[in-house]
Amino acid sequence: MNVKCNVIRDLLPLYTDELLSDDSKELIEKHIKDCDECSNTLKLMKEEIEIIDKAKLEKNIKSQKPFRKLKKNIIILSVFLIILSLLLGIFISSPQGTFNLEAIAARRTIDKMLNLVEEKRYDEAFEYVYYFDKATDITPSLSYEEAKKLWIERFKEFDLKSTDKITWHRNITTRMEDGYLKGSVEIQIKNPYNDDFMLTDIWFSKAEADGKWRIGNFYNSQLRYTFEIVLSGNLTEQDRKQNYIGK
Repeated sequence: MNVKCNVIRDLLPLYTDELLSDDSKELIEKHIKDCDECSNTLKLMKEEIEIIDKAKLEKNIKSQKPFRKLKKNIIILSVFLIILSLLLGIFISSPQGTFNLEAIAARRTIDKMLNLVEEKRYDEAFEYVYYFDKATDITPSLSYEEAKKLWIERFKEFDLKSTDKITWHRNITTRMEDGYLKGSVEIQIKNPYNDDFMLTDIWFSKAEADGKWRIGNFYNSQLRYTFEIVLSGNLTEQDRKQNYIGK
């Protein structure tokens, strides 16, 4: 092995990295044309570099896979949320959508009120009552606290005098009737003789102060049961003098 070959081999790494001047590159290229040993050394170096570069590339691809998957999932989720918000916007802006949202809120009002009544938590239940002492469209003369006191006293009198007990409710529905939101619910009335579920209709009113639905009246299309009177917000003189015995 001559000195020139040793010098060429020392320069080969710089040659493969393209760090030599044009004159040095020309010198190496002329040499490897005539020197098989140096030519083979260069070939082996290039093969090793290709193997190393390929391994680095595969490693980078593997390391980026989780991030690519995460990025893909984020894009899919973003598209889904955009579509959902558009559909929700269309739904809410439509008359039917507005009714459905209002109906859900009204059904929740019925459920919360009756749950509290069944637990005899009348003080809290009155928060869901729309009360009136003259007519439904006339501002009541009673204050909120006065109306609350009368409503609770009426319930306590019903508990004391009547054998009927409001114990459960089911099948809450709402509907639009003549442009007004109305509802119905089956209320279980237990007494020593039976435990019937009584279907009753509901009239709502939305409070101006907080925009929440309140229950103004419970009523049956054919009869007016005592349990409907005590549940309703009707605090007129006539309803306050009812004899609360029997449903």
